[in-house]
Amino acid sequence: MTDTDQHTEVGPGAHVVHFFDSEDSLAVVASRDLGGAIVNGETVVVVATPAHWDSFVTALEAASVDVAAAIGEGRLVVRDAAHTLGLIARDNGIDPEAFDTVVGGLVRSAAATDRPVRVYGEMVALLMAGGRPGAALELERLWNQLANAVRFSLFCAYPADLFIESSAVECFAEVCGLHAAVVDGAPGCDACEVSRRFPRTPVAATLVRRFVAQTLRDWRRDELVDDVAQVATELATNGVIHARSDLAVGLSRLDDRAMRLVVSDTSGSSPILGPGDAGAVNGRGLQMVHAIAKRWGHEIVDDGKYVWVELAPITEVDEPSPR
Repeated sequence: MTDTDQHTEVGPGAHVVHFFDSEDSLAVVASRDLGGAIVNGETVVVVATPAHWDSFVTALEAASVDVAAAIGEGRLVVRDAAHTLGLIARDNGIDPEAFDTVVGGLVRSAAATDRPVRVYGEMVALLMAGGRPGAALELERLWNQLANAVRFSLFCAYPADLFIESSAVECFAEVCGLHAAVVDGAPGCDACEVSRRFPRTPVAATLVRRFVAQTLRDWRRDELVDDVAQVATELATNGVIHARSDLAVGLSRLDDRAMRLVVSDTSGSSPILGPGDAGAVNGRGLQMVHAIAKRWGHEIVDDGKYVWVELAPITEVDEPSPR
């Protein structure tokens, strides 16, 4: 999965997702995207709750976007998310024909203007909040199918707290997998052989540890499980507690023995290697990483940072050196 950075607008034809921590942060991110589309002359379709739409209007008007004019000229179309969802949802999921008629018709009408089409939607979030994750995923797939027939960009938004329970992590991974990018999320580990996203949750470190351990066992690198899992747990804990971020975790095989672990978060602050004395409170976890790693370092990027660690069986470990 390829991630956009914090300030990059959604590209043509992209289907992206944003996990927001607060209503205010959603208004900032969504209005930035929608406002840019309106100013650029695109046709914008918004399917949102009235409360969210009101907050978007406030943010758009504060940015000198003429919302009333865009609506009057047909360049901005607004629909109530709950009402629209009621037209396409059934007890057993989403009615594909109703989706094509209601949502597909709305998008095709917008596309008939021959302008680029930008869609913002949060019906999926309503389904998730209502305890219907299967229907939410079904709706995401229908959006993707529609995008194969009609060219448009789609921005989906979910409250981040829908995914804080460990039982929701699999669903979180599926949601991410159905999108091309996560907006304002941790930078992705696209260069890694395997990678996975984890929501900011108290059990994130445990889930990261399980993911890393299982991957290494699948690769028959059992001799590295304890060390890599220990390092991954420390980096994940730092990301959740200090960066207050979701995480992206990736693994790659460097050769027949050595491994590379990458953990990313949204913080632009460099990791601090604290004092190694027993009385120190902060930085002791990175001292452990430093002691175990063959090499380790970090990279600051526009949307956060990557911390990378190379590890090998103990007989092959050189003097650790941060870089």
